Amino acid sequence: MFKYKKTLTLIIIKLKGGKTMVDFGNAIKKPFSDKKTMLIGLILGAIPVVNLLIGGYALKVAEDTIKGNTAIRKWVVGDIVEYITKLIMSVIISIVYLIIPLIIIVIGIGTAAVNLLPALTTGTIDPTVFMTALGAGGAIVLVGVILAVLVSLALPMAIMKWLKAGSMGAAFKIGDVVKSCLTGDYIITWIVVIIYSVILTAILGLIAGLLGMIPYIGIVLSMLVLGLLTFSLSVTEYSMFAQTVK
Repeated sequence: MFKYKKTLTLIIIKLKGGKTMVDFGNAIKKPFSDKKTMLIGLILGAIPVVNLLIGGYALKVAEDTIKGNTAIRKWVVGDIVEYITKLIMSVIISIVYLIIPLIIIVIGIGTAAVNLLPALTTGTIDPTVFMTALGAGGAIVLVGVILAVLVSLALPMAIMKWLKAGSMGAAFKIGDVVKSCLTGDYIITWIVVIIYSVILTAILGLIAGLLGMIPYIGIVLSMLVLGLLTFSLSVTEYSMFAQTVK
């Protein structure tokens, strides 16, 4: 899977016209750099609910990266509470950021429903009324969806700002977050993250699908491969984004 490293590097250089400050190669190799850590990660990642710990662990990896520690973090039982705490805090940040787009989407759906209600009560729907209601509500929903996409693109930076400052308030300094999102490193990192995610998901997804065809043990092996996918993507993506925060 590392054969794609050179391809990604060429894309990065072509997009920016030079080198970035993000070490993509190290971030891609990091989940696989310690066999014991990777084994624990893929096992935890294969277990429903328990796999949520991977998110908290990846956040700690990002925090380590921000502090200049590029080595993979060892799994320590005593850190589990901190993993859960960080996961909860990141969820809170995400909810706060996404609440407005979600409200707009709900308003759009409600607008369409209200406009259609009179026609529904009579049992007949005039195509003109239907299109008008769909247009009014759809426009609002579209605005909400666009805003949700933009917010989702900014979320990793907001989370990195929190991890760097050690204060949730830093995640909500919108001007600072937006300014950091407009840097070349951050934009290119998002492109690399998307490309790498698609490639790794396709490879490991195919392997998991083939293994799942094996009776009995195939299901277990398939889940372990998907656990590896969860672990590796989480660690790599957060390691990349952590290097973009200033």
